[in-house]
Amino acid sequence: MNTDELRKEIERLTSLDTIDDLFDLTNIFERFLFRVMESQDFTEKTDREADAMTILQMVFVKLLAARKLLSGVNYNDSETGAKLKKLIDPTTVAAHLQNTFETISMFYIVYVKPENEDERLILYNLWVLSGLNYRQRFTKYAAGEESKQIIKDDQEIIKDLTNQIENSALFKNLDAKNQGKILSAIDENEYKLVFKDNQVTRLSWQDTFTAMNLKSNLFDDNYTYFSFYSHPSNVSVFQFSQMFGSENNAYADLVKYNFKNLMVLLSIFIHDYIELFPDRMKFYESMTLKDQLMIDAFNVLFRGHNKSINGAWKKIL
Repeated sequence: MNTDELRKEIERLTSLDTIDDLFDLTNIFERFLFRVMESQDFTEKTDREADAMTILQMVFVKLLAARKLLSGVNYNDSETGAKLKKLIDPTTVAAHLQNTFETISMFYIVYVKPENEDERLILYNLWVLSGLNYRQRFTKYAAGEESKQIIKDDQEIIKDLTNQIENSALFKNLDAKNQGKILSAIDENEYKLVFKDNQVTRLSWQDTFTAMNLKSNLFDDNYTYFSFYSHPSNVSVFQFSQMFGSENNAYADLVKYNFKNLMVLLSIFIHDYIELFPDRMKFYESMTLKDQLMIDAFNVLFRGHNKSINGAWKKIL
């Protein structure tokens, strides 16, 4: 494939005008994520590292599930013979996309954004605590000695992780107000915090788009958009009723829009994962030039050329 052909292929796979284009781009991301996943060795990894590696597995499976949604659904009534023609539900895709976004945003806030070891310790511990504290809500349902022991073990882990946070130099150097923000986050099962100049700021999911250093404002309202279609608001129900008419293919446009957002998130995630585990670069650079360019394309578009995974874009100038 010469340079002109490669440029045309890149244009096709970034424009994503057809469902087939989406499948072709999805294949590229699947190949890379699967190869990395197959190579993972959890031996002698810390809990923090092992969790990060598991998140990649989760993202890969979410991509496979998204591909299934892209294949559409149909229905045949075996008794009456009536049929529902194949369709793709963009509201289901949006709900899946919202979950994927939260997973990738969590990975960035916990693993990529922290600038020193104390920040990494605090944010990772807060993330673990949010899950353990949530599980404590089900204490009254614990039946049997094994379940009760799990609850008891969790309580000890919660105490230890909280002590680690409070004994860190970063926490001790904060004023009472900012220490209180961290303690409140523990009580409220929250972990989306950022540190700057001894100030602690809590983020909403929408705020994480900004925290991820996206230079474009195209994502400014996307989390609201994901949520809008993920919940059965009256407007979402009304729009659902309008998008599948015999002369209306609005659902296809919404699906393409949602999947393009998914590809953006995956491009960003892969950049961040390689930044966290630099030895994974060898799998990226073992891909064809076209595949490297397509994996990195949206990351570069939304973050700038200086955030490119390996600068492969320079090869087609």
